[in-house]
Order: sequence, then C-alpha cells, then structure tokens
Amino acid sequence: MALQLFEIADFTVSNPVTSVTFSGIPQGYSDLKLLTSTRNSSTTPEEVLTFNGSSTGFSDIVLYSYNGIVGSNNSTPIRATSNMSTQTATSFSHTEYYVPNYALTAHKTVVSDSTSVNNSSSNCFVYITAGLWANTSAITSVTVTAGGSGFFVANSTFRLYGVL
Repeated sequence: MALQLFEIADFTVSNPVTSVTFSGIPQGYSDLKLLTSTRNSSTTPEEVLTFNGSSTGFSDIVLYSYNGIVGSNNSTPIRATSNMSTQTATSFSHTEYYVPNYALTAHKTVVSDSTSVNNSSSNCFVYITAGLWANTSAITSVTVTAGGSGFFVANSTFRLYGVL
C-alpha cells in the first residue's frame, strides 16, 4: 500500500519571526513529515527542530558538505541548514524532516536532509541529519527556530503532513 500524505498545517512568513510552531498535532497518523523552505537573517546557516516546547533530550549527528569539504559533527539540537543573510537574497534552503512513530510512548527518531545554495558563488551546504528526542511523550507540537539568534524572513514556508 502506498503512503498517503495529509496536510495538517502550513504557514508562510509575512513578517520576520524567530520560530514557527505547529501545535495541537492530531495523533491519528503513523508518522510526521515537515517541509521547510527558509532564509535566516543571521550568518548562522541553521534551523533547529524541537518538540512539545522541550529544549532537553535532543541529540543529532550531521553529515555535511560545504564547498566540497565533507565532514560530520554532533550536538544537542536537531539541526538542518537554512540559507543565511550572506547568501543570494532571493535564495531559500529546502529541508525535509521525517518523524516515524511520533505518537508512540517511545523515544523519537528524526531524519532530515537539507540544502542551501548561494547563486552568486560556489557556496553550497548539504546536511543529512539523524536525530533523537529521548522522551516518551507523544509529539503534540513541533517548533522550528532560526539559528544564530536570527529570524526567518518573509516568504519562508513551513508545511506539516501526517503520514498514513
């Protein structure tokens, strides 16, 4: 049987915001899928994903490529790349987060892939992230926050889907 996506919510930034939260997430789906297209006002090329207003219990490992340099690192938030203020003004990053079994009473895993490109140079970020939220609560809200004390600029978009 093919997977089906059901749009739960979408949001397009009209005035700069530091974060976007989807709350009251229905518990009747098997998985969640979040798509973002963002531009960050800071020089930190990241966005951070959290659940249920919590800032604890998160960890990730990121495989990345930047201008042909490949590496990995890990940290406590779940991160993806976001176009930053020093990149071409009309360019936005694109990220897909996938959260299987978000409603179960078990630790939650997250996988994401994201890219950002600077059209005026060779600057290109590619992130592949494996994350963990070590919490057994069902996910009822998702927040995406701009990295580096920045904000998401106008026309950044966020779409949350339930998967069956």
